[in-house]
Amino acid sequence: MAPRTGVLTYETTNAVLGWAAVGVIAGAAVAYAASGDALDATVAVAALALALVPPAVSGRATEMVAWEVLALVALAVAAPFAGLFGETVQYLPVPALALVVAVELDAFTDVEMTADFAVVFTVMVTMAVAGLWVVARYASDTYLGTSLLTTQTAVMWDLIIATAVGVVAGAVFELYFRRLSPGHARFREGRGAVE
Repeated sequence: MAPRTGVLTYETTNAVLGWAAVGVIAGAAVAYAASGDALDATVAVAALALALVPPAVSGRATEMVAWEVLALVALAVAAPFAGLFGETVQYLPVPALALVVAVELDAFTDVEMTADFAVVFTVMVTMAVAGLWVVARYASDTYLGTSLLTTQTAVMWDLIIATAVGVVAGAVFELYFRRLSPGHARFREGRGAVE
């Protein structure tokens, strides 16, 4: 199935830069696995799998998500290993991966998304994952005797930070879509609710 969105491209320059970002993601996955960091290794492997969907589905190494999106994913995945962005870093991969999922859903399925919906989707997924992460930490504290959740205030700040990261990522994606497609009413060229 050929891609139907401007966020997937066939350009050689995009492919070279995209594969460089994939290399960074793969390197981060190996580094996390070697250091015994199972959570970050899992996130990196998930990012790697999502980045490889377009070339795997099309059979062409030049068909990639736009390199800027893959570079953002690579930065988000590698940032914890490099010690960048402090506590906020734990939520950075989520909106980046949510955008890749939105792009790939739009490109390879019958799902039709506007750019605005993709931004809202990214913010909502970030908030939902943050909520699930709090529930997982609570379950760990309750059933495994860990002490991952220290105070209610800390939990609330985690949720606020995750929401802020999602909103900022959504704003960045909105600017990116406007640059990518000046009319940007739809993700997909020539398809959607408004023809």
